[in-house]
This record gives sequence, C-alpha cells and structure tokens, in this order.
Amino acid sequence: MTLTQEISVLRDRLDTIEHLLAEKETVSLEDIDAFEPNDDLVELRKERRQLLLKRVLLPIQKDLEK
Repeated sequence: MTLTQEISVLRDRLDTIEHLLAEKETVSLEDIDAFEPNDDLVELRKERRQLLLKRVLLPIQKDLEK
C-alpha cells in the first residue's frame, strides 16, 4: 500500500507539472510547490486515486474470495 501511495503522489506531482507547463514554457520548484489545483482537478485526481487503488486491491480481494 505504501508503494501505491507513493505512485499516487508522483502522479499528482507530474499532473501539476503538466498543468503548469501548459501555461508557460518553464516552471520552478516554487511554482510546483505553490500550485493549488482547482475543484475539478481535485475531483479528477480523487477519481484517479480510487481507480489505482481498485486495480491494486482487486487481485487481493479475488484471492480472499476463493
């Protein structure tokens, strides 16, 4: 689960960088750290996180159901 959390954090950070680069050609660490996602982006990230968890946990759940 810890690795899944780290993947989620990395995905959010990459998403932040992509959003910032869409606005301007270069970004700084300060830009990344100061980025505040809007409500739509927060919801999208939440949905992505839930899908990631489902993909990770589904095989475990299937094994437990046997």
